[in-house]
Amino acid sequence: MNPQSDRDLQQRLEQLEREANSASTEVTRPQPATPQIVQQTKIAASESLPLGQFFNWFRNLSSISKLIVISVGAVFGIAILRAVLNLVAAVISLGVLALVLYVGYRFFVSRAETKNR
Repeated sequence: MNPQSDRDLQQRLEQLEREANSASTEVTRPQPATPQIVQQTKIAASESLPLGQFFNWFRNLSSISKLIVISVGAVFGIAILRAVLNLVAAVISLGVLALVLYVGYRFFVSRAETKNR
């Protein structure tokens, strides 16, 4: 090869390297996120969830409406808690009744077996 084509190839290689380096620095340079953009993104993300929609709806209520919603929620919450506690009490009562019946059965069966012998 002649020295002229080697120089041309070397110059072309250097030019391509500079273009690649400048393109990679432009791509990897992060854009600073402003707080407004971050907050808008959070709001948009929360609006897609049902709980986020509820909180956005609740935020837009007046003070009296918020108090009413909280009161109704508390009443429903207490009612659900009471129903769960009644269910637990019923399961415990059934367990105790089953234990008493089992002990009584074992007592009478063992008594009847001793009488038969």
